Formats: sequence, structure tokens, C-alpha cells
Amino acid sequence: MELGPDHGHVISHVTKTFRALLELLVAHQASLLPEGFEATWQRLQVALLCWSSGTDGLCPSLAARSCEALVHTLRLLDASELPWPSRALCYHGCFLSLAAALRAFSSVCDLLVPGQGVTLIGLQTALGQQLNGAHAVVQHFHAQTGRFAVCLKEGDPPCEWKKIRPQNLQADPDPSSASSIALQGARECGRACLESVAEIFDDLLLMIHDEDDDSLSILHSHLSASMWEALMQCVQDRSLGSSALLDLCSNNATLCSVLARHIFSVPVELSRFSEAPTQRVLRLQEGFARAYCRLYQPDALWDASLGGGIAELQVELDGHVLNLAAAAVQADVLESFIQCCNIHVAWFAASSYSE
Repeated sequence: MELGPDHGHVISHVTKTFRALLELLVAHQASLLPEGFEATWQRLQVALLCWSSGTDGLCPSLAARSCEALVHTLRLLDASELPWPSRALCYHGCFLSLAAALRAFSSVCDLLVPGQGVTLIGLQTALGQQLNGAHAVVQHFHAQTGRFAVCLKEGDPPCEWKKIRPQNLQADPDPSSASSIALQGARECGRACLESVAEIFDDLLLMIHDEDDDSLSILHSHLSASMWEALMQCVQDRSLGSSALLDLCSNNATLCSVLARHIFSVPVELSRFSEAPTQRVLRLQEGFARAYCRLYQPDALWDASLGGGIAELQVELDGHVLNLAAAAVQADVLESFIQCCNIHVAWFAASSYSE
């Protein structure tokens, strides 16, 4: 599948993450198993070459090659004697690379062209909020403003078309398109990658908890966010069921709270020069906040098919909620969540002036 010129920056970001990961491994080569390092380095080099040259295009084989290289890298790090801060940084590079690769496949599906159906999302002004969820058709790209002109009703004259920023337009999915098929294949590769290193994923959550220290808080926040983003990029609808986060954290309320605090504490640069990375972090935090709040719902603990009396189930649910709340208090989740909300409010308040 060929790429359009607008996606050069997306591919460039993938190559940067893979190149940075290679440089990290080379810098710590002395602490890595020699035979494992050589094989892993070669696989990463091949993946980087394919991304940078465009030899394979965006096809499932590129996703498979990239995921295979990252699985070998994760296992190499797991068997290493690297001190935790260095190992955490390398792990962060792995999950960042996986998320970037899958995001490249997703971005092609999100490519907007004239005549394409879209849904308006994320508008913040009073008028914009009334349009959220409305369906429209792309007419053309307005280069002067960097927005797409969209028609809300068939037959509307150009003077009534709305100019909307790309991030506020969600393309209608076409499961039969080449880009959708490639994305599905890439997500399957990503899920296989994470499933094959599930024990490493679990161990990382424990290490983030056990090695928790103020001097490592920023590193842990970035690692937690990249782990979560890699997982989200593998999910079909970009959301998880009520019990998924609890399962991810081995049914441990403390691990859920530690993960929440770090993701809510990811540093965000409120600058127009870093608009795309900032929006990516904000969307990531919003998605995690929804998953975290669903932990308090009954179906996070049990489903309708579960046996037992209502009274017993209610007692179990009450205990579950109390454990979550106690762990949240101990991990200072509320403070980090409030700070996170303040940043989101400030960002979208500033953004609303330019809608």
C-alpha cells in the first residue's frame, strides 16, 4: 500500500523511534548478552531500513517484521543486567516504537479526501459542542487555515460549509479498503507481540511500583504511558472493557493506582510548537481516565453470569471499591488526576479560540 505525501512525518517519527532504540541498545551493549544483542540488532536494523526506505510500503509484513524485532528486544532486555533506570528507558523505547509503528498504519486509514464521510468530534466551543457527533462530507482542504471544508447537509452552498481542524474529524471506516485490511493485520501483529511478552509487561508494572522514587517519576510516567499507548493501538475500538484494566494489573488495586498516577502525571508541553505530541498525550490520558473510572463499576468485578446471592455480590463489590479507593489515596491518584484535568482544561480553553 502506497503512502501519500502527508504521511511522511508519521513515517519519519517511526524511523526516529527505531533509530533511538538502536542507539540505546548500542550504548548499553556491555550489559546485554552478546549473542542476543547481535541477533536483535540485526532485526531492528532491517525493520528500520524498511521503514526509512519504504521498501515494503505499509503492509502486514512490515508490521510483522517490526513486532518480531521488538519482541526480541524486550526479551533481550529482560535477560540483561542493566540497572533499572537504563532498562526502563530501553523498555520505554520498545513500547514507543510499537505504538508509533501501529499509529502509522492507523493514520493512513484516517486520511481525508474529498467526498469522504466524516464525523465531527472533540469541538469545545458552545456552537462546536452542538455539532459533535454530526456527520459531514469532506469538500476540500483549506491550505490557508490548515482545515478541511466539510458539508453538513447535501446541497448546502459553499458559504455554509464548516472549516474544521483535522483532529476534529473522524473518518468513516471502510473495512474493505486496503488501508483497513493492513491496519487490522498490523493490530493482530501488535497483539501477538504483547501476548508473547505478557510476563514482561506484568513484571514491568511491579518494577514501576517497587522502584517508585521521586527521581524516577518522570521516567516511570513516560514508560507507563508508552505501555498503555502500545496496548491501545492494538485494540480495535481504542477502548477496553470494564475489567480489562484490572486484569492488566493482575487484579491488584495498588498496581492500578500506581499506573494511574504515572499516566496522569505525564509531562505535557502547552505549546503550539508541540501541538501534535501534546494532543496525543491528552487523548491517551482521556482514554485511560475512562478505563480507570470504569474500575468502580460492578462489571469490572463480575458479570451477569456469575452465580451467588445479591447480598454476597454486593459485599464483594463494596470491598472491591474500598480497596480501589484506599489504593488511590495511598498512591495520590486524586492529586495527579486534578492536575491532569487542569492541564486539559487549560489546553482546550486555549484551543477553543481557534476553532
